[in-house]
Amino acid sequence: MIRRIPPLLCFLFLALHAWAQPMTEFEFGPRPVSPVFDPAGLFPPEVTKELSENLTQIHQKEGIDVMIIVDSNFDKAPPEIIAQRFASAWSDSIAHCVILHVPGREGAPWIFPGGALFKMMNPAAVKKAVEDAKRRAAAEPIEVNQVRVAATEAADLLRFWLGSAIERSEKARAEQNRLLELHNARERKKKFLIIGAAGIAVSLALGISYLFYIYRKQKPQFFPNRSWQPRLGAPYAGGNYIIAKIGRSSPPSQNS
Repeated sequence: MIRRIPPLLCFLFLALHAWAQPMTEFEFGPRPVSPVFDPAGLFPPEVTKELSENLTQIHQKEGIDVMIIVDSNFDKAPPEIIAQRFASAWSDSIAHCVILHVPGREGAPWIFPGGALFKMMNPAAVKKAVEDAKRRAAAEPIEVNQVRVAATEAADLLRFWLGSAIERSEKARAEQNRLLELHNARERKKKFLIIGAAGIAVSLALGISYLFYIYRKQKPQFFPNRSWQPRLGAPYAGGNYIIAKIGRSSPPSQNS
């Protein structure tokens, strides 16, 4: 039984690899140069060129990636799934949006923003803004203008959200720098107080030592009291210019 486990694991690995490999390939291939994907040519060429130039300029200057996907083959697939697949395969911007339009299908065009930017935003606020933009686009009587307005609205929304995120980030960075500077100032003050206290303590110790030294120097000096013993029985002891009378030694007591 144990000998069958490695071949079984190898077979499962190869099966999973073969099953997952096609999922990584996007059926529409790599992203084209134009941000307007209209393989069937449902839009007039001049409209496609105009939209492509405007969106390309916005992407290059502001980092806002807006893609327009126009295809009549998506008449039954869920719009959000289609938009998510195109965004995952063709955009790595932190602020991107897919404008999905299926001619003749009710609710088109759809606006699907995405990217890392939206992880920091309120989903309810994003949903309301998208619904308002979609309603303004749907108010246009001509289908091409609906897509144009939807792309313009999406670019404006991304521009506003990205600018707000940058502003919040700058404020947070400024506040962080302020707190860091305040912390450093407190640390410098604490270090200065510690050094100052140590200097004062050393000065006091030196001052007390010096006063004690002066006090002892000015105090009268006396020879210590001691019992003098005659040197070799002599009653006097002498030195250089010094004569001291020691006195006669008393005989030892009889009781001792």
